[in-house]
Amino acid sequence: MVEVASPNLAPPRGSSVTLPLVAAAAAAAFFIGMDATVKLLGVRFDALQLTFFRFASGSLFALPLWLWFRSPLPQRGHWPAPTRCAACCCCWPCWAGFMH
Repeated sequence: MVEVASPNLAPPRGSSVTLPLVAAAAAAAFFIGMDATVKLLGVRFDALQLTFFRFASGSLFALPLWLWFRSPLPQRGHWPAPTRCAACCCCWPCWAGFMH
């Protein structure tokens, strides 16, 4: 019979449990604050404006995190030719049609 080692369920040495708990508490506090703000402003503004407000305020937190943790984009010369062609032939006309 082959013996299988039991998995180690203890957290690795040097890891901190407090940081995830603080992050979870901060997220809950921000959610409660956002919910209370939307409920207070709900009397004065309509749903579309409140939805944009929630998106814009969430973007203030998400955009710096995305800029900090994203991987760098390749240089323009490293993009394959079909990608550049698709960007010129498809994306620009769609953008122009949207703006028109």
